Amino acid sequence: MALRMKVRGLQGIVAVGRIRDVEELKSTGLPVPLEVDGTIINPGDLVFCDPSNGVVVIPQERVDEVATLLPELTAADERVKEAVAGGMTVHEAFKTHRGKL
Repeated sequence: MALRMKVRGLQGIVAVGRIRDVEELKSTGLPVPLEVDGTIINPGDLVFCDPSNGVVVIPQERVDEVATLLPELTAADERVKEAVAGGMTVHEAFKTHRGKL
């Protein structure tokens, strides 16, 4: 299928979901990594899209690190909100509560 798309003049493929036969896909010469506005997305990377908040790309090799860090980041964000509600500037709240992460 990828070869047929190349023959028809396509420059690349974006798949929503899993793909198989990655080596065969690479053999077509079509790009496997995807660059979006300077961000390289490789097969296996996690991409989350939320129409309200934007897109996050987590490289496959950093998924475990991010999963470990998320509870701490969420807690820090809650402390930031409390500090801002108490009168602290956003800059100072981030410096105080997220500067160490």
